[in-house]
Amino acid sequence: GRLTDAARLYVVQRATGDPTATPSLQRTAWKILNGNRDEHVRAAADPTVRRVVTAYILAGGGSFRWSHLKELPERWLDAVEAAKVPIARDADRLAWAAYNTGQMDLAERWVRLAPAQLMARWIRSKLLLRKGKVPEAMAELAIVVRSVPVEDDVPMGHTNFCWEGHQLSLWNEPLPERVRGELGTLKLSRNDYLGALDLFMMGGYWDDAAYVAECVLTPDELIAVVNARWPEREEPKPPVMTRSGWWRRATPNPYIRHLLARRLTRTGRTREARRYFPSKWRPRLDAYVDALRQADDARLDDAERAKHLWRAACITRYEGMELLGTELGPDDFVSGGAFPARTPGWVALPESDAFFTDRRRLLRMTRDQLFRERRHRVTPYQRFHYRYLACERAWRAAEMMPDDSDATARVLCIAGSWMKGRDPLYADRFYKALVLRCRGTELGREADRIRWFPKIAVDRRKLPE
Repeated sequence: GRLTDAARLYVVQRATGDPTATPSLQRTAWKILNGNRDEHVRAAADPTVRRVVTAYILAGGGSFRWSHLKELPERWLDAVEAAKVPIARDADRLAWAAYNTGQMDLAERWVRLAPAQLMARWIRSKLLLRKGKVPEAMAELAIVVRSVPVEDDVPMGHTNFCWEGHQLSLWNEPLPERVRGELGTLKLSRNDYLGALDLFMMGGYWDDAAYVAECVLTPDELIAVVNARWPEREEPKPPVMTRSGWWRRATPNPYIRHLLARRLTRTGRTREARRYFPSKWRPRLDAYVDALRQADDARLDDAERAKHLWRAACITRYEGMELLGTELGPDDFVSGGAFPARTPGWVALPESDAFFTDRRRLLRMTRDQLFRERRHRVTPYQRFHYRYLACERAWRAAEMMPDDSDATARVLCIAGSWMKGRDPLYADRFYKALVLRCRGTELGREADRIRWFPKIAVDRRKLPE
């Protein structure tokens, strides 16, 4: 029952390197927080135990979570005040704990006791944001960003500030990444797009960086910043799973360069795009460009141009994600197209009250940002938009081919089948063309009989290269 003495001894045990001391400290801190007020004050008066219990609160309790008992941190803060001991050393941590429990007035009081400490500056920036003082908050955050290290090997991936429902928690993301994400969000709200992109990249917030690079910056602006900041390096490593989801443990260079390459390809600037593609995709880009070039060659007859146009359509359909796909919506290359497309937005924006005032979002997209986003949207803005592009090229190829031809029927049937499951209304015109133009073929007769596309075996290895 002598919890304070036990905690001190467990700290000594932990200093010897014994890992079993950690769960002992967790259990002891839990019992202290669930004890009576005298136990709270006695533990708060001891410098070592006070830091142990404070760290336990900030860590969310480790294996022994207190999320269902939010009054425990409040009890601890009351005990620290009642202990009446010098606490300047722990003031920033106590401000952190107060902020986590939504006690903003108390957090502000602790911050005043440690104005120069790094954590205190971070908490002050969030308190300033709650008051709507964005420039002052940015100044505080800038100081924190300059004071924390920058890793060369930044983990790039999806980050969720609301992990396990702790909407006000500041512990669930590493400090260097978190503060850069928040300052990047503020810069984005002030139309400082290049500054925001740099901070998102340094903080590992890939979705936010991709949003700025793909939806906000112009292609020329993106080329300039990529050439200056992210030169060509090694190929990306496989992603590694962490508690926050899939994090890409690799330098950000290959990702931002491949994003730029696909964006340039979508706008027809394929010659510039080639240098930014990963080496394994450059031959496929060359094949794609060659097919389009010969399809547009007026010196060739229609049959030859249709052949090259069909080859371009097949490359677009089966390799369009890697050559043309958008990083975020509508194609969602970031997940390999495995999940529904997300609306571009500020992923790094914490859903905490620091960014809201009276339930209204404090930071909003500016008119310039909205204008840029709409101007840079792909057409059509549909999931897997490159498949629509592939179908349009196949349609043009079929227009150059004769009626009642097995080759024409095959092109219409395959191209229509690309979309028959995703967008039947769009695919319907391919079905009608197959029946009307190729009724004399086996595929045309079968389509007329079953009133839809017949099943057709497609071997991608035998499609036009």
